[in-house]
Amino acid sequence: MAILNKTSTIKVSTLHHGDPDIKELAKLYPIIPASKSGRDWWKNLERTYTRGRQISPDKTVQDEWPTFKFCVGMYDFTNCGYMVQWIHDIEFYVDKVGDITWHLPGMIPLDWVEVHGKEQTGSCPVQHGDGGNSILKINTPFIIETPKNWSILFCKPFYSYNNDFDICSGILDSDQKAFSCHHVKSFLRFNVRDKIISFKAGDPMCQLIPFKRIKTKLEYLDEPSKEIQEQELYRRIMSQSQFGNSNDDPLLKFRDQSFWTKGYK
Repeated sequence: MAILNKTSTIKVSTLHHGDPDIKELAKLYPIIPASKSGRDWWKNLERTYTRGRQISPDKTVQDEWPTFKFCVGMYDFTNCGYMVQWIHDIEFYVDKVGDITWHLPGMIPLDWVEVHGKEQTGSCPVQHGDGGNSILKINTPFIIETPKNWSILFCKPFYSYNNDFDICSGILDSDQKAFSCHHVKSFLRFNVRDKIISFKAGDPMCQLIPFKRIKTKLEYLDEPSKEIQEQELYRRIMSQSQFGNSNDDPLLKFRDQSFWTKGYK
């Protein structure tokens, strides 16, 4: 793994459109590193769990196995990028036929919520018959700028399995000149009807994952690389020679130490 030796700067500012209180509000609920948002569940997650193993008809022993706190992909995702927070309370109501209404606090501009009807989404399966009839675009006062050749992936906050709604993922080329490429907005889809969905100030709205645009190509090989085969051999031997594998920590054994300084801040 290549060692990261250069920090690329993501710049965030705010537009208040004549209301300085909006700028002050944004300071209370700024865009923050994803690693600092909603991770109590991760901190409380045990490193191991026990699994029973029968060694005789009347005797069972307990082996320790790792939880998904050892999962490299989960560790990366929960630490990667930045989190946009709701800077205000808001309530949505999806009625029995799928129409959506909402209620905003007094200082929040009404045009911060915009409607994209089914006429705009057309044949895209992003809307379905069991949820809201529209996609709502949620505006924020945040402006984001990235270095040349850098873009930002917008997605639902990590492991936020609230099935009442989804954030429609998208990519923003935030290095371009057009203003629309810098204004942070979130597209909200509701999956329920006859229900109130509420968000409080400080709740995660969407996750931003910056990435550098580079050309890639897909190449099929007859077999994996030698390094991958050696790692799979090691994994197979260890899994078949031990009753538990709680001491087999892939984060420590399979990753270059530069992993710990990836800069997910």
